[in-house]
Amino acid sequence: DNIPTPGQYFKGKHPDKKKYSRMSEKISWTASMVYKILTSYVYTGATVGHKRKSGGVGSRKTISQKKEDWIIVEGMHEAIVSKEEFELAQAVIRGGEKNPKRNLRHYPLKGLVCCGNCKRALTRRKLRNEGGYFYQCTYSMHDRDTECPVGERYSEAWIEDTAYKAIGQMLTLVEKKAVKEHEISKRRKSAISECADAIRDLQKQYEQLKAVKLRLYEKYTSGSITKAEYLKRKAETDAKMSENEEAIQQGHQRMQELDSEHPCSDERLDAVLGEYQKGEGLTYELAHALISAIYVHGHDSIEIVWKFKDIFADAEI
Repeated sequence: DNIPTPGQYFKGKHPDKKKYSRMSEKISWTASMVYKILTSYVYTGATVGHKRKSGGVGSRKTISQKKEDWIIVEGMHEAIVSKEEFELAQAVIRGGEKNPKRNLRHYPLKGLVCCGNCKRALTRRKLRNEGGYFYQCTYSMHDRDTECPVGERYSEAWIEDTAYKAIGQMLTLVEKKAVKEHEISKRRKSAISECADAIRDLQKQYEQLKAVKLRLYEKYTSGSITKAEYLKRKAETDAKMSENEEAIQQGHQRMQELDSEHPCSDERLDAVLGEYQKGEGLTYELAHALISAIYVHGHDSIEIVWKFKDIFADAEI
């Protein structure tokens, strides 16, 4: 019926948001989307809150709440379905075939491989006769009119090998950049130390000038120097003290600038390099430490989205 999916509806309402920005214009519903709607109590006219709670102080993670802990307020908006219809739907769902227990396996590219057209995760399947696994777009399997490549299968071994080689190239560039940043960090620390020494010297000079000013006043009150001479020498000392104060302030500003520059952190890089240097091929830990998504555009085109600024963008090729 050309009804937009929730993601496409959000994209249409908020075109300036990044969320769902990569989604295809093609309308592609899935069973999980329909299931989510069928099991949403909100459509009965209620509001449902407190479904998740904070993982703790300072944590960005949230934890699912048990249904009995939800806060439900009835009759808050117009209902789409009656409570009777909702309960009938739940009864049908509960009466269906239960999902068999499966042994979860963290294969290297789990959750990372996506269709280059619709941007949704590709389905991983096993070849019956030949052995090995392949990825396929779910929408090309159920919708022959889709813009996604119909019937195309992408070898898992090929995608893993391509991703592993890309990681190797990227780590080589990152390691070179880290060496440069380490040298910059050393120079930064040296500059901070020199700046601190200069500030201490200026503070000593300032204290000496205060002592000079005090002695001038004592000489004036004792009659050793005239008022005119005292005022002249006092003005000269005040000028030097003012210059000294300005130099100290500039020194502190420079210290803050140097301190705000983030030094090179090698801990995460060393961990990833260590995983790569084991030579075990692509692992789950290595792939998920570096890769946000892999978009497959065809049998000869893969786009890797890294979890950080793409180092290749700054590389001299």
